[in-house]
Amino acid sequence: MLFRSMSRFFEQQVERDLKKLALLQTGHRVLAACSGGPDSVALVDVLFHLRDRLGFDMRIAHVNHGLRGEESLEDERFVITLAEKYDLPLTVRRFDRDDVDQVRSGNLEERARRLRYQKLIHTAVELDCHCVATGHTLSDQAETVLHRLLRAAGFTGLRGILPVRNDLEVPIVRPLLGLCRDQVLAYLRDKGLDFRHDAMNDDPRYTRVRIRKELMPFLREKFNFRVEEHLARLAELARRDQEFWDKHIQGLREDIGPATRDAPADRIRFLKLTEAEQGRLLRSYFNSLQLSKSWLHVNEALNLLRRERPQGEIHLSEHVLLYRRYDRFYFAPPLDARVLADEYPLNIPGVTEISALNIRIEAHFRPVNLLPLEPPSRFIAEFDADRAGRTVTVRTRREGDVMIPLGMKGVKKIKKILQEKRIPLEQRGRIPLICFDRDIAWVVGCCVSNSYRLGPDTQNVLRITVQPLAEKWNSHEK
Repeated sequence: MLFRSMSRFFEQQVERDLKKLALLQTGHRVLAACSGGPDSVALVDVLFHLRDRLGFDMRIAHVNHGLRGEESLEDERFVITLAEKYDLPLTVRRFDRDDVDQVRSGNLEERARRLRYQKLIHTAVELDCHCVATGHTLSDQAETVLHRLLRAAGFTGLRGILPVRNDLEVPIVRPLLGLCRDQVLAYLRDKGLDFRHDAMNDDPRYTRVRIRKELMPFLREKFNFRVEEHLARLAELARRDQEFWDKHIQGLREDIGPATRDAPADRIRFLKLTEAEQGRLLRSYFNSLQLSKSWLHVNEALNLLRRERPQGEIHLSEHVLLYRRYDRFYFAPPLDARVLADEYPLNIPGVTEISALNIRIEAHFRPVNLLPLEPPSRFIAEFDADRAGRTVTVRTRREGDVMIPLGMKGVKKIKKILQEKRIPLEQRGRIPLICFDRDIAWVVGCCVSNSYRLGPDTQNVLRITVQPLAEKWNSHEK
């Protein structure tokens, strides 16, 4: 009688959770992942008995990872027999040699899990399934939360195993997440269902096994016999809180900016946020870029954005840096900071293209009394042609470069000029310098030299226009 009651309770619990979370809907096709272990066998059986009542169709998928030799083949044969018993379509996927080598080369559990999900998702797409169902239980949830606590996971990590995972091509659903392992085993006994045992689940070399076999029993006996239930409840509370934070952080991202090179984020507004908001916002940016969301990276990013030094950058991965540029910050790949090794003579009159700087320079002479259609601007400059010297060249800055800015009498370092103009560090080495007989006449986009200004005695004007060849090189203008 007890087992029959457990059987009914089990099915009712799963049905209630499926309806409450809208995990499965009428007309859906479900791919049930079955390893042959107790959880997945119970999953297949309960879904099979609920499918007509809830109106969904189902398939079975088995992934043979081949890590246990003959035992893995026996698992596969067991699932084949199980599918025949229920008269359900079965798809078997196997790890090939490259898969096995990849799994054994690192964290075996984690790599095997990721590859298994890849194969399940591929199968679901191939079979036009609406979701993949896995047999994770409340006990798995408790162990996951405890594992993450021991690793000092953030609050997001305490959500544990989500009832529905929507970040893959096909959703992953967990219909048994409200039931513990003992209830699964009682259900199987009641139904007279056999299952396979994976010896790797008893190997104490794996942290999760030690949590399951040693730590959890100790906590249950010495502290709280309902520890699994309480840890699972913690995960549920964390999940609900995270839903609020996700919406809140999305609003902050829209307010502060996407933090890309073309649309940098506002550092001043960022610093007005609470520390909790700052940390979560950075993790949101990291997540979008598939970066590690570790406390170390978040702390390094916060230090960069809070310190007094106006510019800087930190490496977050091989391909992504966080750039701080005065009151803006953004994430981007490393920039090509190469400078021109040589000076290039300008064609006067004519056009000179410098592909290394992505610019096109047009230069020509005009009489002083013939006014131009377009006046000088940041990227159009005019000089006294008779003072320009015999050689006009373009280059990028060098250590010790100086000039006499317009309106001044004394020299000023180019480095200082670029700092005052708040030119980002990575762009300073790519700013074109127009030189007359090696003397700097124009820091393009910044200032011209007082030495070559137009005056009452000017007879001829040298007009120089700088334009981008393709994309804008003068992003500091933004």
